[in-house]
Amino acid sequence: MGKLEQKLSRMGHSLPAPFDYPSPNRTGCVLAGGLLFVSGHPPPADMGVPLHGQVGGAVSEEDQRNRLGHYYTIKWDGPEGRENEAVRLVFQYRQAASGSEVRQMEVKAPAGRKGHREIQVIGPSYLEGGRVLAWHLSFYRGTDLIETRQSYLWD
Repeated sequence: MGKLEQKLSRMGHSLPAPFDYPSPNRTGCVLAGGLLFVSGHPPPADMGVPLHGQVGGAVSEEDQRNRLGHYYTIKWDGPEGRENEAVRLVFQYRQAASGSEVRQMEVKAPAGRKGHREIQVIGPSYLEGGRVLAWHLSFYRGTDLIETRQSYLWD
């Protein structure tokens, strides 16, 4: 038992066993060029992992439900010589309940060599639209497209 587990045990708490998805094709993050993609979502309801309760009484079940969904953290570094130009990220995605409809979010960031932003498909958008099935990200510096990345299922 590690130090963290021992400390939790002394406090009367324990960590649950890590959840193993039945599909081996999932990963926590992917490094592609100068971009790091970190994503995740809760397991499906039929897999027996409870998604209810309260955290120290500070978060209601409604608050927790509104936080369910997909979180994407995009980090960038460069490209060299373009640090003085603002960043624009265009995130397009399709959800399970929206058929072939492509939804889009745009996030801007100030100039600088490095940066990161989080894109969230959560709350009513996630609860009504369902899981994100496919996505495409475009990374711009100023008005120029620098790089794109997409999920396997994006066409």
